[in-house]
Amino acid sequence: MKPTVLMGMAASVLSIFTYVLYNKDILKGRCKPNMVTWGLGSFLLILNAITYIAMCNDWVKGILSISTCITCCVTFVLSIFRGSQNLISILLDSEFWQL
Repeated sequence: MKPTVLMGMAASVLSIFTYVLYNKDILKGRCKPNMVTWGLGSFLLILNAITYIAMCNDWVKGILSISTCITCCVTFVLSIFRGSQNLISILLDSEFWQL
């Protein structure tokens, strides 16, 4: 196996591990992620993964961008329901509908 592939896979595993730890804290209620920040980050990482794969034409080189994109999108979904700006409570808030 090439060293670059090995390093890419190691970086992906480390990246996934850090997201798992953070998402675990979200589920335990230790932190409240911002929905807008994670939504913007997810959008940019999706764009990054698509363009990187298209430019290099090799999914092995794009493993890090793909894994980061997926884990960031999972964190975004968690931030919708467990974040500092809970989308469900915003939509159920009566002041929201009085605009």
